[in-house]
Amino acid sequence: MIKSKFLGISSPLPVLGKGGLSLLLTLCFSISLLAQTVGDPFPQVDARKYSMSMTIVCKVKMGGNTLKTEDNVTIAAYQGDEIRGKDVLADYSTQKNQYPDLCMLTIYGDKNNEPLHFKVAIGKRVIEVDPNIAYTINESYGSRMSPYLIELPEPIVTKPNNEGWRTVCLPFNARIPSDVTVYSAVGVKDNQLEVAKVEGSILPANTPVLVEFNPRNGSPEWLSCVAKSDVTIKDNILLGTTQPTKVAANSVFILGDSDETGDFGFWLFPGTEIPAYQAYIPNLPEGVKGALIDLSDNIDGIEVPVISSQKRGTQTGWYDLNGREFKGKPTCPGVYINNGKKVALK
Repeated sequence: MIKSKFLGISSPLPVLGKGGLSLLLTLCFSISLLAQTVGDPFPQVDARKYSMSMTIVCKVKMGGNTLKTEDNVTIAAYQGDEIRGKDVLADYSTQKNQYPDLCMLTIYGDKNNEPLHFKVAIGKRVIEVDPNIAYTINESYGSRMSPYLIELPEPIVTKPNNEGWRTVCLPFNARIPSDVTVYSAVGVKDNQLEVAKVEGSILPANTPVLVEFNPRNGSPEWLSCVAKSDVTIKDNILLGTTQPTKVAANSVFILGDSDETGDFGFWLFPGTEIPAYQAYIPNLPEGVKGALIDLSDNIDGIEVPVISSQKRGTQTGWYDLNGREFKGKPTCPGVYINNGKKVALK
């Protein structure tokens, strides 16, 4: 009789002949492959490339709550873009000792002081965190009685307003969700707030932006990402909050509907506290009470917001799309602004 520790189970197995052994190996391989792939978004670890290893016995917290075995959690350790180890949360309790919701993570490598970071899959979500741990040969972090704690930034859900927009400022680098388009506010010119579409896939931490939702009824999650941001934003006049921020009443402009006209845009904020993870405009030209967002522009197939620094209804004359005023009604065909609204002349 021999003992098997496959999948943590110790049980007697009969000694098999050549054919039986082949069948057993095939069965074990199939079960092992299934256990590694179901609910696991990470690639396999090629431990054969390395001669040494280290271990981490850990628990995982998110938003102050300890993640449980039943949450379907997989923890992977990476060095750069290369996976070095992974395991799942499991219950290591026995009749005498209680060690629930632990991960026994073996990390492979050959060189000391290589920086490591974690990717944690919770269901279909992958949240990344940099714990400032370096690979150290034969090192051990944590134990069953005193596990190392991995603390994850909680995902931030952004819900659009009725017009399909909102402002966002995040405390961590985040991968931009596929169903949103991101803009920065560049400045005010010709009575308009110029905006620039943000190119890239990872929004840097503490960067205030204006977000359009596609589809507009979505509420995506922003997940922490360790990868370096590939977004560059210059001359952004938005300021952001990563925690509730006190301001003087009627001193800044926030995104919303005008109390006077119901128009959508940036308007003076009568309150004194801006919620976390939002952005605002600290000032506009003197005497301006709000900044209207016109959602109807379409340039080269890309919808770009045009923000007027005048209230709708005060533009009684005729203007081109750059805010230049005409003397009387234009005579050439085109699209113009009249009484704060777009008018197409043929």
